[in-house]
Amino acid sequence: MGPLAWLGVTDAALQAQVTAALVTAMAGFLGVLITGIVAILTWRGNKRHEAEMAARRRKLQRDDVQIALRAEIDAVQTQWAAAGPIGEMIREAEGTFERAARAGEDYTPYVTAETGVTIFDALRDQIAILDPPVIKPVVRFYRQVTLIERFAGDLRDASYAALAPARKKDMLVHYLRMIDEARALATDALVALDTSLGNETAKGDPDAAQ
Repeated sequence: MGPLAWLGVTDAALQAQVTAALVTAMAGFLGVLITGIVAILTWRGNKRHEAEMAARRRKLQRDDVQIALRAEIDAVQTQWAAAGPIGEMIREAEGTFERAARAGEDYTPYVTAETGVTIFDALRDQIAILDPPVIKPVVRFYRQVTLIERFAGDLRDASYAALAPARKKDMLVHYLRMIDEARALATDALVALDTSLGNETAKGDPDAAQ
């Protein structure tokens, strides 16, 4: 009895034909199945590769933004640090006002204009690409810089020179303390950027708290 007798096929030649047809059909089905599996795996592989490439491009863009911001923050902090410890600057300013008062002179300090933060302004629309732990300290630093720039403008205005000496002194001391805070915020921002970039942790501004 042939293998297809249970189907009612008893003729040996017919059984051979049916068996051959079944084998061919099964082979075709397996071929389609394998082709489909390969296509699915290839599609998934391509998607994974595209995702990896997109993540790599995003990281490169993020690193470029961070490197640029780090350079500007470090430059601003270095510029302020060159002026010396804030505590000494405050004591010197207060002493100058006191000496002018004893001499009966009206003293008005000269405050230079802040240079601005051109890199941050140019990259403002890309800040969202930064990691959340980096965004906060960077934005806090630049916000403080903006406040300092505005306050420096007030100190350079003619209305400042017309104020009473005590008021002028208080405003100048406040301005210096704003810079002191910004120097500390710069250190926080540099540490966050260095951590994200994988650099050695920033040592910060040694004069900021003096």
